[in-house]
Amino acid sequence: MAKKINLPYFDHVLKKFSEKDSELSEAFSKNIHWGYWENPHKNKVTAKEYADAQEALVEQLVKLAEPSNESVIADIACGFGGTIDFLNKNSANKTIVGLNIDIRQLVHAKNHINPDNRNNIFYVTGDAVKLPFASASVDILFTVEAIFHFSDREAYFKEVNRVLKPEGQFIISDFISAENFKLGKYLIWKNQRASYFGDFDLRYTISKYKKISAKTGFEVSHIMDVTKNTLPTFTYLNAAGKEMTGNNLFSRFQIKFLEYISMKNLLKYYFLKFKKTTS
Repeated sequence: MAKKINLPYFDHVLKKFSEKDSELSEAFSKNIHWGYWENPHKNKVTAKEYADAQEALVEQLVKLAEPSNESVIADIACGFGGTIDFLNKNSANKTIVGLNIDIRQLVHAKNHINPDNRNNIFYVTGDAVKLPFASASVDILFTVEAIFHFSDREAYFKEVNRVLKPEGQFIISDFISAENFKLGKYLIWKNQRASYFGDFDLRYTISKYKKISAKTGFEVSHIMDVTKNTLPTFTYLNAAGKEMTGNNLFSRFQIKFLEYISMKNLLKYYFLKFKKTTS
């Protein structure tokens, strides 16, 4: 039986793509995650500027990696293929694999990305907690702003450890709660199934990541707080919120709530890199 996918925002965005919505098509045709700004003071963000900032976030994450000419690179929960597209355009002789549980996203990526620079690109439908890859087969593994949707983070880390080569690299971006912030007591958490954003878990802290890393054969080798660089995302999301969510009031409230707790440093945005300690 196919696993039910509860990601209403992808349902809505894909519907808007089919309707030739120019605003959302420009903002999200490649990526559907937070943006990164070197100079984050923005009073207004256009769809193109937001798309460029999303690509800039991917670029920053890729900079954390140390790819070789023979690298096998996997992007888990690859969305519309923005990370795959960036790697394809900016590196050569790679095998790049995009995995997603939602075949619609893979179809969109495949239809918009042409292999270049002697790269090979493959798309795989699968669940992150049961990766359909051979053991010790991947050099670099990315998960860009998606791990909070996974059903079991510890199971995912175990799978990543299994599929990575001994010197493999594991790089993610994620929302990280402050150690003393109890997100679970808030309405945004309790009513997530009614939300445009579907199922998610934003309760992880840096200390939790360190514990899960140690338990699954990793250590955190790089921690980078880029919250300030991502805050203009809210400028765009608030302006485009009605269009993005189909004017779902609870979802627009969630965006405002996320902005509030981000401005208060209760929820931060991090780049994390892990290295294997055991297989």
